[in-house]
Formats: sequence, C-alpha cells, structure tokens
Amino acid sequence: MDNLVDEGNGAEGPRISVTADKGSQSAAAGAGGRLTAAAMATMLLLCFIWGGNLVAIKISNRGFDPLFAATLRSVGAAVLLGGWALITRHSLRISRTAFTYAVVIGLFFGLEFLFLFWGTKFTLASRGTILVYTSPFWVALGGHFILRERLSVPKVAGLLLAFGGVAAVFATKPGTLPSTYLLGDAIEIVAAVSWAISTLYSKKSMNKALLSPLQLLFYQVLVSIPLLLGASLIFEGVPAVTWRVDAILSLAHQTVIIVSITYLVWFWLLGKFQAGHITAFSFFTPLFGVAMGGLFLGEPITWLLALGVSLVAVGIYLVQRR
Repeated sequence: MDNLVDEGNGAEGPRISVTADKGSQSAAAGAGGRLTAAAMATMLLLCFIWGGNLVAIKISNRGFDPLFAATLRSVGAAVLLGGWALITRHSLRISRTAFTYAVVIGLFFGLEFLFLFWGTKFTLASRGTILVYTSPFWVALGGHFILRERLSVPKVAGLLLAFGGVAAVFATKPGTLPSTYLLGDAIEIVAAVSWAISTLYSKKSMNKALLSPLQLLFYQVLVSIPLLLGASLIFEGVPAVTWRVDAILSLAHQTVIIVSITYLVWFWLLGKFQAGHITAFSFFTPLFGVAMGGLFLGEPITWLLALGVSLVAVGIYLVQRR
C-alpha cells in the first residue's frame, strides 16, 4: 500500500482509513466494541445538531445568498481547522496520491452542499432534511451496480420503504408550501445523490489512503471553496448581504459547531467504535430536522409528513443492516 499519510511530526492524532464520507465506514471500525453510554449520548447530540442544519441554513438565507453563505462557511471552517492544526502541531501534509483522493472527495462534498444550500431557497427545511437523508438509499442502489454489493431481502425492503417515505413526503401538499417546492425538493434529492456518489467513490478507492479526521475534513472544505464561490457568482451574481444578527449567528453556528466540531467528533467516533453502530444513529437526524422545522420556522407537520419520516428512517435502517 502506498504511504499516503504525511511525514510530519509525531504529534499526530489517530488516523483512520477513510472509505467514505460522513456516514461511512473506516478501516479501524472493526477494532471497537459496543457503544458506551457516553458515545450513544454524543451521537444523539450530533444527530440533534445535524437535524437543525437545514433550519440554520434557512435562517442564514435571510441575510446571505445560499451559495455565498456556503462559501463563507467553508472558508471559515478551513481557517478554523487550519488554525487548530497549527496549534496542535497536527501536520496537514499528505502525499500526492492522497491529495488526489481528497480533491475528488472535496468536489463531491462541495456539490453536496451547493445543492443542499440552493435547495433550501425553494422548499421547506423539514422536507429538505428528509430528502437529503435518503442518501444511504442511493448508496445501496449504486453499490449494487458499481461495487457489486448484493441487495439482500432486508435491503430491498428498505429501498421500498424509503421510496414509500419519499412518496409520502411528496404527497404532503398543505396550502403553506411555496410554489417552488417541487424544484427545491428535486435539488435536495440531487444533494443526496451527490453525497452518495462521494461515498461510493470513497468505498472504492479511498481505502488506499490513510488520512486523519482533521486532514480529511480540512481538504474537503478547502477544495469546496472555489466550487461554491464559482457557483455563487454564476447563479447569484454579486453577493447581496443583509446584515442581520440572526443570519450572522446562524452562519457562525454552521461554521464553528456543525462543520468544524461535529464532523471532527463524527470521524473520531468512527475510529473508536464499530462503524455500523455509529451510523445507525444518523437515522434520527431527519426526525430531529422535521421537529425543528416545525418548532423554529413554523413549518407544517402533517400526518403524511410524519409517516414519510418514519418510513424513510426504517427503510434506511434496513438498507444498512448486514
């Protein structure tokens, strides 16, 4: 195997073999045991925070164009992560081969958030959260053809349930839905597919690269900056900024808490415990997302929307079962 880790000082943190993006397995996953109570509480907290991500994006959209906000978020996260690496003497130097992998992962990372942010301009945060978290469904479907992974009966059942959940979401059409909601829903599904493509690419090729959680996250946000900035200039023109306290605080929350902290904690947990035990908790995220959309944004929660969330969560769980 190529030596893909940097040759910096010995103060490095633990490295994991990166095989996928946020919700994926690592080579070290099998080394851990069952989750401790503290780990389970941490994962529930992460899912709660992630569930409010689209709500936070909707709030930051009040002061910033969506794609420009995504650009600022990546810039801020890159500065924070780079500063943390400097303070902790954690080298960000990686081999040329590892950098190639990181660029590809970063491009899909950027595309995911490009569509994620853009979609919130046209649909509700609760609907967007549900649709984005159908990504494991697309991973299972794509893995059957790209990675030759057999679709078991539970996986097929999970696919059908997930489709039923998405259908239930689309059947929800209260009078308060924006007229552009179908466009927004489609964009959020593209975001989910972009996330899945990055995961599939990672499973196929990133097992050759050894990257620490900090290195992986730093290069993901760094590579995403020019992509998001270019998209912002093309689709939104000269950035229009309205200086609102709620928008600024929301963008700061996304930059510091969601990207710079929770993603690092996520990767650390993946290196500490079995990946399957960790990723199962991510199915709570859409549930939290719908609840927060109703609580903070006053978005309607109909019984069909609740049914859709339940079916998607159960379906994704079955898809991920071994």
